[in-house]
Amino acid sequence: MKNVQMDIKNCGIIDTLGQILCMPIDDECPLYDVGIAEDNNTNNLYYTYNENAKIYYNNINYNEPNKKIIGKLILNEGQPCYNINEKLWRKFISEEKADNHLKCENNIFGKTSDDRYEKKGGITYYDLYEPILDSKYFRLFPENELKAKYVSLYKREFLGIDKACDEKSKISQENYEKLKESQKSEKILLIVEPALNFFIVLFIIIASFKNSGEGIFLTFVIIYFLLLFAYITSHIVFFALIIYYGLSFYECSDEITN
Repeated sequence: MKNVQMDIKNCGIIDTLGQILCMPIDDECPLYDVGIAEDNNTNNLYYTYNENAKIYYNNINYNEPNKKIIGKLILNEGQPCYNINEKLWRKFISEEKADNHLKCENNIFGKTSDDRYEKKGGITYYDLYEPILDSKYFRLFPENELKAKYVSLYKREFLGIDKACDEKSKISQENYEKLKESQKSEKILLIVEPALNFFIVLFIIIASFKNSGEGIFLTFVIIYFLLLFAYITSHIVFFALIIYYGLSFYECSDEITN
């Protein structure tokens, strides 16, 4: 069987490592750009505008140099956080499940916000909620506040992984399981340690009050210090294993992701 040479095209940067996506020349490339705009003030040669949704997105004529394929989109009240589980969102009424969360908590390299995201326009909470909420429920919200507060759309490329590096990495499935075991052991120790300490100290106090003799008192003191030595040794071992099997050796992505 003869090998068929397929014509391919460069669809642009796909991830944070600057890796390129190539596709068959007859296939359409993924979406590069999308945003929110009140008016259709984009260049129609390169963009399509949906007036009802107030959304613009690139069409097949889009040919920006160094174009980056969209890997993630997020609506957020402010620059997205490094922690993907943190979403900046405002609470208006007590019936809403989520609480106000308007400040990122995780700090990486002295920053809490992920600069890899690019802001692509915004929308008021009013325009966001009004079309999707039942009118009876929507009336509970303070209209003026909904119209005064905005959330923004942010985009970024995919997080890059160097495949050859990843295959050689220490982060194998076996190492990952060992990492989880070490973390679990440390958690158990953090629970058991104060409980044992409490009972040993309690026995020492009881023995001293009851004048049970120096022998019993010293026995409990020796047991306490032996346990203390065992705690410290165990913590050192578990933390060493966590570091060894942990992600500190992983250097197959961009600096922030690593």
